Amino acid sequence: MSFTRRTSNSVVDQKIYPELDDLPDYGPESGLQQVPVHVKSADGSSTFGLILSIVFAALDIFTDILLALALHAQALAESDDGAARQTRWWFVVTVIIIIVPMVVVNCFSLLWYFQNRKCLGDYCVLHKMSTMRKLYIVVMHTILLGPIARYIDLLLYKYKRSKENRQVMMDEQGALVNRLTPKGEVFAVMQMVIARDSAMLEMLHGFLQDAPQLVFQIFLLYRSPNIIDADLSDTKTVAIQLLKIALALLSLARSLVSYQEELRRGLVDKPSIGVFGVIVCVLWRMCMVAARVIVIGSFSAIVKDSGPKNNNSGWLGYKDIDPSDDPLTYPVITACIFGGHWLVMAVWIHAQKSNFCGRPGDGRPRPCLELLYSVVMGWVHIFCFVNHKETPARGRMGFYYLLNLIENTALIVWWFFKVIVVTELWFRASIVFTVECSFLVGVCCLLLYYGFIHPKAELPEEQHLRFHR
Repeated sequence: MSFTRRTSNSVVDQKIYPELDDLPDYGPESGLQQVPVHVKSADGSSTFGLILSIVFAALDIFTDILLALALHAQALAESDDGAARQTRWWFVVTVIIIIVPMVVVNCFSLLWYFQNRKCLGDYCVLHKMSTMRKLYIVVMHTILLGPIARYIDLLLYKYKRSKENRQVMMDEQGALVNRLTPKGEVFAVMQMVIARDSAMLEMLHGFLQDAPQLVFQIFLLYRSPNIIDADLSDTKTVAIQLLKIALALLSLARSLVSYQEELRRGLVDKPSIGVFGVIVCVLWRMCMVAARVIVIGSFSAIVKDSGPKNNNSGWLGYKDIDPSDDPLTYPVITACIFGGHWLVMAVWIHAQKSNFCGRPGDGRPRPCLELLYSVVMGWVHIFCFVNHKETPARGRMGFYYLLNLIENTALIVWWFFKVIVVTELWFRASIVFTVECSFLVGVCCLLLYYGFIHPKAELPEEQHLRFHR
């Protein structure tokens, strides 16, 4: 990451101090003119917000463990060998969805910690970690708690930064203003770097774990419908599944909004969206993602009617069929439909010729990384829209949500008729109503945000910050 400040005439490198412990304090004689631009943009993460992030991360891990244990206990309690084998498979898939993304996220987090010397450029003085600190970081990432370690670091740097505020006399009349010492400036830079990386990791975790987990747990609720069938034998498992679905939905929405906020903090001409804006954006994201995952989970849970077999009926299939005959047809069809959607979105994004992965400094394009970026963003666009270019997105957003609405409506209507004997009419109608209303509320929140809340004011033109990994 490179930090530069653009003045009205030229690009001026920030003043760097070689040793953190030897940095002098500002005083009245220092000639300080202005707080560096990146220091302004780093003052975004509140202590309450960081503590809330730690709580959410801990809850996420705790509910993951509870969910895995509940499914394992359910598999052990099954008396029928076929049902026990199926539940064991559900347990294995759930554990894979939990563990693999956590390993990926912690590997990236650890890599970025030790890449910060290169990313920080002249600010690499911050990277002089003691052996004990390096050991602490490695241990936390080894036990897959790297994201929590980052939030603790953010609290630490925020505290250290607050201790470096000084009142400086700016004129002969004795006017005093708050300024940071050089040491405080460096703490502010490190705070911004870790906050940005944490937001990226949180969003990565959301789309690698939360989104697949949402779909899979909704799928399992259909295949093991204790709520509708009034079977109280596995009430605890179902309650944990519902808790996990709610938490994953909120976490995914929060990760998208947090990432958006960190991007805006990195560009000083982009004001913060504010508390009310955050709430509306979280509702917008939650509603859109909720509609999407309900559709995917519901459609994939249908079991193909392969003809009359016996008098079985219920959640596992249709009336007078044996549901074990063909339980995979609709999951495969679902994978094909959304695999096609992934491909279309990747091609569409690549055709827009963004330069997200341009070389640091000169911005020269890197085609292979851009292609990989398009593939990753294609996966993201299975679930929601993310603006990846610094240009107005009305047209692209309108196209995406129109396609999303058509897909959601077509699949949930198909589910409504194909699952006709699985539940009562009221339940089928309520699912369709929930999907369409959730999408509509999401659109209303979107229009509310961009119509009345989205900050349009810009800071002075000469203040500009560019940063990238």
